[in-house]
Amino acid sequence: MISTSLIIILYFFGRYKNRMGSNIIILRVALIIFDLFNDVGFVILLEDDLQYLYVPSVIFLLIPFILNILLAFIIFSHEIQYPEFNKWLKKYLKPVAIITFFSSGDVELLHIFDSKFGGFQIFEASFSPLALNLIFWSGFLNIILEDLPQLVIQIIYARNFTNSYNIIAFFTLITSIVMTLIGIIEYGYHLFINKNIEKEEIEFYDETDEIKISYDESKM
Repeated sequence: MISTSLIIILYFFGRYKNRMGSNIIILRVALIIFDLFNDVGFVILLEDDLQYLYVPSVIFLLIPFILNILLAFIIFSHEIQYPEFNKWLKKYLKPVAIITFFSSGDVELLHIFDSKFGGFQIFEASFSPLALNLIFWSGFLNIILEDLPQLVIQIIYARNFTNSYNIIAFFTLITSIVMTLIGIIEYGYHLFINKNIEKEEIEFYDETDEIKISYDESKM
């Protein structure tokens, strides 16, 4: 209840300070961090109860964890070649390091830095198109390698280990369902939007070519 109230307060605070910012990022950040803590707690606190599910639970926790951290480093390593970003990174190195650690749950957490939340300079970083593409496809990979496998494991656990099922497992299952659905819907929209943009660009170039041909014919 307290955490929910804090998220709502932060959202409206960010909206009050800067209406043009992507203030909804606060909800996304909270979900990613909450999901990360739930996943870790699921493996550690239920170690004795998971039985044959323990090893796959650890695998599908550690692999995305390491991969997300690695991808975050790759993104920042690429971006520091730009003077403006390099200057920004040096100024906010400590908070960036903290967010990078929590991005082990999902690289999309890095979007807090270009969200313009509250009009604060730390949240006004400019990522290059390559970095944005890496974040986008890393988030998609995260659904495949983390969200879906963990959701399957938690459903199996809920169905077959009813005697040891507790509140930790329940909240982990709920957050996994929410994160997976949000991810699938979000990337579905992105793919649909990109497809329409490509279609519009093709139509635009076709129309341009037709106009050019008609102009050349009229000159002849």
